Amino acid sequence: GIRGMHDPDAACRDVGRDPACVERSGEVLGRPGSADDEAIPPVEEQELRGEPDELAAALLAYHDLGIAELQVQLRPNTPGAIRAFEPVLDRIRQG
Repeated sequence: GIRGMHDPDAACRDVGRDPACVERSGEVLGRPGSADDEAIPPVEEQELRGEPDELAAALLAYHDLGIAELQVQLRPNTPGAIRAFEPVLDRIRQG
C-alpha cells in the first residue's frame, strides 16, 4: 500500500458515514528525476521521487485507492521541475 495511507472506508464507517458518499482527495510531494542524482537534496518526508514511469505508477496507485483528486506539490517548485514533470503526466494520460 501507500505509506501513511489508512483505510478511508473503515474510517468513514467508524463515524457512521457511507464511504460511497465521500469524495477523496490528497496531496503528495513529487520530485521528477533520478533518485540517484547527487545534485538533489535528501528525500523529504513521504516525497515521491523517480523517473517518469516510476512517478506515474506511484500516482496512479492513489487512483486505484479511490482518490478522485490528487494535488502534486513539485520539488523544487520551479519552471524546470514543471517541465520535468510533463513526461509523468503524459504517462498518466496513457494509462
